[in-house]
Amino acid sequence: MNHSSFTQQGSRRIESLNLEFQSYRHSRTGARHLHLACDDDNNAFMVAFPTIPEDSTGVAHILEHTTLCGSERYPVRDPFFMMLRRSLNTFMNAFTSSDSTAYPFATRNRKDFDNLLAVYLDAVFFPKLDPLDFAQEGYRVELADDNASEGVVYKGVVFNEMKGAMSSPVSQLWHHLQAALFPNAAYRFNSGGDPATIPQLTHQRLKAFHARHYHPSQAVFLTYGNYSPQDHQAQFEALALARFEASTQIIVSGLQPRVNTPRAATVTYAVEQAADAIDATHIVWGWLLDETGQPRTMLEAQLLTGVLLEHSASPLRHYLETTQYAKAPSELCGVDDSARQLAFYCGVEGSDPRHAIPLEEEILALLAQIGRDGVPPAVLHAALDKIEMAQRDISGDHYPYGLQLMSRALPGAMYRSDPVALLDIDSLLAELRQEILDPAYFKRLVAEMLVDNQHRVRVVMTPDSSKRKQDQDDERARLKALFNSLSDADKADLARQAEALSSRQARRDDPDILPKITLADVPASAAPITGQVETINGRRVHAYRRGTNGLVHAQIAFDLPALTAEELALLPLFSAYLLEFGAGRETYLETQTRRSQFGHFAASSVVRSQVSDLAQHHAQFVVSAKGLRRHTSALLATVDEIIAAARFDEADRLMDLLTQTRADLELGISERGHQLAMHSAARGLSKSGWLSDEWDGPSNIRQVQRLEALAGTDPASLQRLFATFDKLRQRLVPAQRQVLLVGEEESLALARDALQVSAPSTPTTNAPGLVIPDPPPARATAWLANADVNFCAKAYPAVPEGHADAAALAVLGRYLSDGFLHPAIREKGGAYGGGASFDSDSGCFFFYSYRDPRLTETLADFDRARDWFASTNDALRLEESILGVIRALDKPRSPAGAAIDAFYSQQQGRTPEFRARFRGQVLGITYQDLTRVVSRYLSGHGGSVSVVTHPGERATIDALGMHAETL
Repeated sequence: MNHSSFTQQGSRRIESLNLEFQSYRHSRTGARHLHLACDDDNNAFMVAFPTIPEDSTGVAHILEHTTLCGSERYPVRDPFFMMLRRSLNTFMNAFTSSDSTAYPFATRNRKDFDNLLAVYLDAVFFPKLDPLDFAQEGYRVELADDNASEGVVYKGVVFNEMKGAMSSPVSQLWHHLQAALFPNAAYRFNSGGDPATIPQLTHQRLKAFHARHYHPSQAVFLTYGNYSPQDHQAQFEALALARFEASTQIIVSGLQPRVNTPRAATVTYAVEQAADAIDATHIVWGWLLDETGQPRTMLEAQLLTGVLLEHSASPLRHYLETTQYAKAPSELCGVDDSARQLAFYCGVEGSDPRHAIPLEEEILALLAQIGRDGVPPAVLHAALDKIEMAQRDISGDHYPYGLQLMSRALPGAMYRSDPVALLDIDSLLAELRQEILDPAYFKRLVAEMLVDNQHRVRVVMTPDSSKRKQDQDDERARLKALFNSLSDADKADLARQAEALSSRQARRDDPDILPKITLADVPASAAPITGQVETINGRRVHAYRRGTNGLVHAQIAFDLPALTAEELALLPLFSAYLLEFGAGRETYLETQTRRSQFGHFAASSVVRSQVSDLAQHHAQFVVSAKGLRRHTSALLATVDEIIAAARFDEADRLMDLLTQTRADLELGISERGHQLAMHSAARGLSKSGWLSDEWDGPSNIRQVQRLEALAGTDPASLQRLFATFDKLRQRLVPAQRQVLLVGEEESLALARDALQVSAPSTPTTNAPGLVIPDPPPARATAWLANADVNFCAKAYPAVPEGHADAAALAVLGRYLSDGFLHPAIREKGGAYGGGASFDSDSGCFFFYSYRDPRLTETLADFDRARDWFASTNDALRLEESILGVIRALDKPRSPAGAAIDAFYSQQQGRTPEFRARFRGQVLGITYQDLTRVVSRYLSGHGGSVSVVTHPGERATIDALGMHAETL
């Protein structure tokens, strides 16, 4: 049977996305194929299945992991991670959401696309689902010691991953909200798996779940790019569908029935000590809305969110930021589209349970007022403009654009509605632009979705300093009961399983079973992206003509002058807060309301070490804007005013910002613990390593904590902070600057016209550039945080990017990660992730682990990696490691992102010639090169260690002689 088994169901041109949406159906199995046809060569694929949870054992999540551990056609132990190394993919992953599981990839190489498609289809439709893979990836019970006398323990990748995920208070809060809002639907369960419930899952249940949910009748294939959909369909048929017959069962997540009475729930989360429980309560409200697959409902929910929560002058966010009853708005504010029905959430963190009722009364009163009085028309137009911007924006710098579009269409496919309608929203946007002209429209929207919507819940999540111990005691009790129930034969079975798994993990499969890309398939370097340099009204302007689909990007890059130590330390807060204050005589509320009508604005500092000297840096302060073409003049005028007109005198606003920043940083520790550990480890090794810790590491968290605490006891400290901000502004105003413009020719012409009529640029100084101080001595540091797992890092001083050894160090990171660290830390150790990498900016070589149940053993594995390297000389692994570095170097960007990257790379000495030379060096790396850099950089220095951990590891870190700090 050939691709004619697919029948086209429809086709629609979507002008705002510049593509054609085509839908097909497989006549025998009912499998669906949605194709997004366009000229993009970064072709993408996704296959998705409805995986509706029936409990919180995490069956869908564990199945996702286990399907990628070997299949009929590719019976190797780890095909997914092996293909990561044997591919030029621009993205590869798999993920489980609340009610579906998807397997996406993207690549620009046709051979690579066909290779990945074959592996993916065999993995999802014909997985081996080996019990040992279930034990490794999901969970297993192992004897705590060889003598079977010390009890048993739980191990497993997903088990430990979810322990780490559920140590985040925000993750816990979200799951409690879902359970309260969807009490009769599948969304009340934790689809990722509750660590207390995961051990109830059996291997037989896993296999039965796969048989039911992974049939083609449930599947939707999505493709994007310039390949023929008929070619895809022929492969779907040959590789999978030919082996299946029709199924009459259709699986769709059920709707939550409406309830007519608001409900409330009180739950707890763990903190370390009683002092941490003061003003640490989360209070959040949720409203159930209509179906996610209905495009009008989705757009109206986005409009509602844009008006109520978009920025600090939005009425609901303004209340949440300034209420006396809490420290900051909740991270969960906004529309949640993760279920079949949308939800609207708002709330606060840093509160007290007794404030729940007054908060609720004031929030409901505010919403009722908005429902009566409405909002200014300009606010509604600005909210719709933001939706149009999101529709037109060809992003893709971090996640391929084609996969983004697929993700937007996926709810329509999963819920058996109209997926194309979720993408083709142009006519609906036009309708809404007409409807908002009626003042009664938005009032009705607020009333229907929120004020009169009684399917509302309130979740109060209070801190409990005894909960972590209680949870640990409960797990120990379960394990003790399990151990006591084991017979000698059962213990012998556990020992045999552990031995079998260890043997399986040590087994070297034949990699030639899998298809691959070789160095011969690596394309030549892409042509460099160049812009036009001109002088307009005294400004040096770099204009890049790019296909941005009606959006314009404008940036002003100021050369950063020399700064005092205090100014340098506070520059990140200056960047973050610059757009949060008023301009001129406007209050911050007036300024944010006005600017929101034109687009999105941001400020940041860009500092990179020179390519040949880690002690010297290129440093710029950047003010950026992005908006619709019709707002070009206003965008340019606003960018011009941001630094010069900023007012630094709104003390209450600054206090609110510090409180919110502290809360956000502390809540984010468990999500980026490995990055914090790496920044801390590099602090004493180079100037850039020190700066990364000061600006984005544990030292930054500590600084914000100190500033926020000081402001609470010494209000004059806010004025001192404003004084420093003003000094920074005074240093930037006369600095040399350049203007960057990116857009289509019409947008560039409008931008040039706007610059011609703006005030002339007259920089008055060529002040000395930024100088970063020498770093302090390195010190092994353990950061104690509110977490249940560990994040480990070790750093070694190395070289700048222009050094002859830099390419070898980059390849070495891949070689050690794939060959030793991934098996040792993830597969055997049970961490969610781990590896090695070379950072050319700090000039450091890193080892790291993520959501790791171990600490001492992982640090030992970092050192053992050197011994493993000395015993191996694997030509295939070297080729795969080179491919991995090339893959990262060649990763495509969005049209605007590529131009912006080209501009700053040129400024920082990473010219096209430099990048091409480095790429050539990578392609020529030999095993002897790796041996040289291992000996030179990893053997003569003890390395600098840092971990983010929890107080339960205090004895371990004391034994290691590490300095302990609390976050």
